[in-house]
Amino acid sequence: MKYISLTLGPITRTINLAESTKELWAASYFFSYLAKKIVEPFAKGERKREFLMPFVSDERIWKPCSGAGLFPDRYIFKSQDDDFDFMTKHVESVLSKIAEYLANLLEPTPNASEVMKFLKSFLKIYFFEKSFAETSIETIVLKCERYMNLVEMQDSCPEKETGNYLQTLFENVNGNPKWDGNHKITSFEGSFLSKDAFGENYKNRLFSSIMEISAIEKGSDFLQEMITVEYEIEKKKEKIKKEKNKERNENLKAEHKTLEEENRQLLKQLAPYQKYIAIVKADGDDIGKAKKVLGKNGTEIINKAFLEFNIAVVDIINAYNGKPVFIGGDDILLFAPVYYDGKTIFDLINDIDTCFGQCFEGKLAKEKKPTLSFGVSITYHKFPMFEALENADYLLFGKAKNGELKNWLLSKGIEKDDLDFITKNNLAFTIQKHSGQAITAMLDKGNAKSYKLFFEIIKKYAKPDLQEDKEKEEKKNNFLSSVMHKLKGYESMLNYILKHEDSKLILQNFFENNFNEPVHEQYVGLLTDIQNLLLNLYGEINSKADVFNKRIETFEQLKEEKDNILVNPVAETINQVYAILRFIHFINSKNNE
Repeated sequence: MKYISLTLGPITRTINLAESTKELWAASYFFSYLAKKIVEPFAKGERKREFLMPFVSDERIWKPCSGAGLFPDRYIFKSQDDDFDFMTKHVESVLSKIAEYLANLLEPTPNASEVMKFLKSFLKIYFFEKSFAETSIETIVLKCERYMNLVEMQDSCPEKETGNYLQTLFENVNGNPKWDGNHKITSFEGSFLSKDAFGENYKNRLFSSIMEISAIEKGSDFLQEMITVEYEIEKKKEKIKKEKNKERNENLKAEHKTLEEENRQLLKQLAPYQKYIAIVKADGDDIGKAKKVLGKNGTEIINKAFLEFNIAVVDIINAYNGKPVFIGGDDILLFAPVYYDGKTIFDLINDIDTCFGQCFEGKLAKEKKPTLSFGVSITYHKFPMFEALENADYLLFGKAKNGELKNWLLSKGIEKDDLDFITKNNLAFTIQKHSGQAITAMLDKGNAKSYKLFFEIIKKYAKPDLQEDKEKEEKKNNFLSSVMHKLKGYESMLNYILKHEDSKLILQNFFENNFNEPVHEQYVGLLTDIQNLLLNLYGEINSKADVFNKRIETFEQLKEEKDNILVNPVAETINQVYAILRFIHFINSKNNE
């Protein structure tokens, strides 16, 4: 049998062209659109072929799906005699149509042949055909992926680049604005990408700015005003750059300053958490192992499960008013408000996680199911977007999936096969405050009791009351601050308490002695919940730390440095509880810092 493999790029270099949320979405969706158009003849119609990866025969993925790009950058399918030649001509045709779209969209209008030349030199569209004697789908997929890894090493770039047509497309992906009688933007005319992504609703469902996402609770009238001001600020900046006349340039700067002040007044109407955005990245754990357990149909079963998950998770994200940037298999990137309609970003993550598990229900035993690890970067709306993205990436792959630790151990000469004790299935998050303070923690999702308690505490106590009087709000915040600081300050005492056989009773006495003023009586429930979390979290962390530390002790190569990586269960427990309380404080606070 012959198979054609297709890989698209350059993903990272293209995404790096983006400078805003809409540009990031456009750069990501462009590759989903490109893949969709290239594989369409082989997935549908007379030339329909059997795909080994991904699953493309479900009609739902071919329809607009609320802006989410569901087509990944790699494909493998069975081929027939003239398929390779057809693919060569078809790719040329797809690029030609995209070049025409771009030429009509851009100003001044370039020559379509010039745009076509740029696309062919900039994009990496690599495909090859190969025959295999074996019939094992798993083996064929594995070999094809190795070949794709090799061809992807070939780079591409234009011989001469006076401008980047794709970057211009991403900047203008929303198209020109439509105004109402009050000089407010009501919609945009869109582009070929937004029309493909959002269908008939593309004029009203374009990718939002960071402030539109973070401040979604303020309602459509407020957001409409904010969209208009942000758009005019952006266009005014462009005019200032182009204007050579000194007097006109000064006038434009004065107008820009007025708009900036108008924007500042709008921001004053927001609660502190409404000025922060959550960037969430997720990636599957042990997918390869799950395929092996499933046997000869493993790839097909996994692909179908991913399809169901991808379609369902878009609805989950949209219901929370988040914005999916990319949803491909077990790979997720989304922007979302930190708090919306009684739920926090952690509720959204829990819903996504539950959905992922349900898609494998009945297919694998619980202990064999793949899991999702998450990296969550919460940053102020003016924080550089790409730094926040890089932080989410680091939190996911460096921390939640323990990539940083594994790479360090490998660099010390530890064999890869000896690292099976290092777990994934974690949630790592950071809240980077506008003041420069950072709150960071990693939660082990495998710690069933404490992880459940974490969500229950967040749900019970992270409840902003924007109508609450300032004095009452200050008392709440002062109490939370008191608990947080005492947990940090009494670490040595808690070290003794948590390790003691009567830890529950002693911990109860500790809290009663330290929080015994009349003002604390209204917080009895929270104090009890914190105690339960401390006890359960310590028990689960200590159990896993014992296994981890014993394995680290066995490596001779780490004799001099092992103390730096041995887990201190008490310190880790306190850090996680502290981070949870800081998050509650952050959501409930009315003060900017």
